[in-house]
Parts: sequence; structure tokens; C-alpha cells
Amino acid sequence: MLSLFSGVEREQKRLIRASQSLHDYTHRYFSATNAVLGILNQHLYTEFTPIKVRENLSLHQNFTFLMNRVQEIHAAVELTDRHVQKNISRPLYDKITLYHTSLQEIGVIIRDFHMASMGIFGSICGPITSVLLRHGNLPENLESAVQLLKASPVLTLQVANLLLSCSEIAMAISPQAAVSSSSSGPQHKGNAVIRDNPDSSRPALGQSPESNEVNQLIPNHNVEWNFSFYGLPQWYIEKFSEMFSSNLSRNTMEAAANEMEEVACVLKRSYKSFQYIVDKTEVYITLINETQQ
Repeated sequence: MLSLFSGVEREQKRLIRASQSLHDYTHRYFSATNAVLGILNQHLYTEFTPIKVRENLSLHQNFTFLMNRVQEIHAAVELTDRHVQKNISRPLYDKITLYHTSLQEIGVIIRDFHMASMGIFGSICGPITSVLLRHGNLPENLESAVQLLKASPVLTLQVANLLLSCSEIAMAISPQAAVSSSSSGPQHKGNAVIRDNPDSSRPALGQSPESNEVNQLIPNHNVEWNFSFYGLPQWYIEKFSEMFSSNLSRNTMEAAANEMEEVACVLKRSYKSFQYIVDKTEVYITLINETQQ
């Protein structure tokens, strides 16, 4: 039975870690987008306002809003990008769009861009920023992640609910958990656990075989049973009672943790790709400013 407790606790910790990670990367994604908006306002003279996560809305609603803003970013840089293509050589343009570029290579690109543009653009921060963001595939990257996850029940959660308890999160995203909890909730009397289901040999929906083994330890659902009679320590009794009060099996908690981890992993990859483009753009801007001093 101890192994059952440890198994449930392990899945609970996985679920909490994944949920907190998803909450964190949601906020990071919005912050990275705000960094891009600031760059555009400064170098392309746009007037974007910062955006923020709406904790009371679902993840899907927040990322739909974010996707709309990223598409606006794409539209804002597209015109300048076309202007750049017409005024510099294709080999130089292609160098700017390379995904991985060393600092030394960036320095050479900036020098060559200065020479090729001959003052056509004034400051070259705006033009180079436009090329980088245009080829960063920002809208496609985000939209791909959202499409991949759109069927997940996790996206229906309010952002604030990602910080709830593991049982509440599991109940919200796992149909098995919801059925299990509503169909045969346990009753407590003193230190005893009284179950309404007389057929204790068959696991309830959403319960694992391990849970059924624990059910069989209770000899009769109509009899009050004092655990202290067996000399069990209080923490053991509390753990036992807590398991039945939540009525969530290890399998249900594991399924919820798997679902949450998958969503967090997809969003993390998408965010890191987005942040890489932001970081690269900021490196270009820093080096351009240094060359102008």
C-alpha cells in the first residue's frame, strides 16, 4: 500500500510541475511578444500597445489573442522586408535570414549592409529587424503549436487554474476523474472510510487495480472501522483518508500529468524558437548601435 501512496504522489508532483511550467511559459511567450512590439515601436515607428496574459480566460483564448498580435507583427514588417529585398543583393539578404549566425558573421553582414544600402534606409535597425522577424516564422510557429494542441482539454483551462491543486486540475482535464468522483464519492466517519459501493472487488471507473486492493482492506462498507486499532501511525491514516477523499486513482492522475506535460512541452518548444528570433534581433540591434557610436 505504501507503493500505491508513493505512486500517486509521484504523479501528483509531475502534474504540478507541468502545470506550473505551462503557466510560466505562457507568461514568457507574452513577454517575448512585448519585446518584439517594443522593437517595432522604436525602429519602425509603430504604435503597438503591450499585451498581457488574461488569467481569467482560457489558454486557448489567450493564445488566440496572442496569435492575432503576432500576425499583426508579421504584417508590420512585411512591407519593409520587401523594400529591403529590392535594394540589396540576394546573397546579402540570404545571409541575414540564416538561422544560425556567429557574432563575427553578424558584424560582417552589418558592414556589408551599410555599404550596400548607401543611406537609403537611414538607420538600418528597422530594415534588418524586419527581415529577421519576417523570416522567423513567428505566426506559423505559434499557430502550429496551437493547432497541435487544440484537441487537448488543457487548453480549456483558465490560466489562473493552472495553479490549483493537483486534484482540481486532474478533475478539470480528465473525464475519468470527473466520473469517478461524482459516481462513488467516499464518506468519512472518524478515522474510518465508508464506501457506498458494495461491490468492492471491482474497481470503479477511473480507478486502478491498486486502488481496488486498498478497497478490499475495508471489510464492510456498513461497518465503522477504526484504523488505530491496528496501531497505524497518524500520517498513514491521513494519507489513506486523503486518497479516498479525492477518489482519484494513480492511473487518472498519471493520465492528467501526461496530458499536461505534452502541452507544456509543445508550448516550451514553440516559445524557445520564438525567443531565439527575439534574442537574435536584439543582438543585431546592439551591434548596429555599437558601430554607429
